[in-house]
Amino acid sequence: MLYPLKEILALVETGGPDSGPCAAASLNIVDFDMVRALLGAAEELHSPVVIAIATRHWNRINANALVPAIRKLCTLSSVPVALHLDHSTEQERDIILSALDLGFTSIMIDGSKEEYDENVRITREITELAHARGISVEGELGAMAGIEGVADFAEPEKEKTPYTDPEAAAAFVKATGIDALAVAVGTAHGLYKSEPEIQQELIGRIADTCPVPLVLHGASGVPEKAIRTAVSRGIRKINYFSGFMVRAMNEVRRGADPDSNDYLAFRGRLMEAWKEEAKQQIKLYRRDS
Repeated sequence: MLYPLKEILALVETGGPDSGPCAAASLNIVDFDMVRALLGAAEELHSPVVIAIATRHWNRINANALVPAIRKLCTLSSVPVALHLDHSTEQERDIILSALDLGFTSIMIDGSKEEYDENVRITREITELAHARGISVEGELGAMAGIEGVADFAEPEKEKTPYTDPEAAAAFVKATGIDALAVAVGTAHGLYKSEPEIQQELIGRIADTCPVPLVLHGASGVPEKAIRTAVSRGIRKINYFSGFMVRAMNEVRRGADPDSNDYLAFRGRLMEAWKEEAKQQIKLYRRDS
């Protein structure tokens, strides 16, 4: 079942009678088998999920051709699913328009590298465009190290990657009309060489002032305790990708029987690895697990 991101986040905010608020897993994909594996994980756990495609991967995976099949899988899923375009920029308006036409239910517009006023202008413009079609929008305020969609090492540097300011976050949401806000609180896109210092107190302060759900990017490699604390402080959507690439390449490197040509069996093992990884993340973001 396809839902706007706003409705998915409302579901996780409510949680369950024994769990309380949790965070939605936003899982980036690069092929059809990944979608099958990640939706399978969500269905086994009866959890809402966000299936995301980063604009960085759009042309490499021929998204214009692939997305209709992905959308069909999401529509047939037994759990609520948002189909999300991740980290689009103003320069990628053609991809944004394609995503809107292809039936995405959520758009992330990232103007965080721009000056504040320009970020507001860009984000508000895309929000108005998406909202006219009933599509949710995620914005971003602050700065993160690393490159979205690249499973490489990146380290947050406070002097180069300023954290999100709580008062600015509240003003940004009011000025743009977004439905969710990605915040900079110590994570980075990619993998970590050392344990990141997540600013948990800052998450709480932003959540207290910000009227929309908060999003944590760069979750691959963040310690479980830090993730659980971030959810308890107010994070309601968590983006995860690099860990899937690590599992995939580990499976490739593990190899197979040199006398076997059973490619479908290899794909099956890869899908099972992704499915188990997704289940671990989904359970981690739920406070009843």
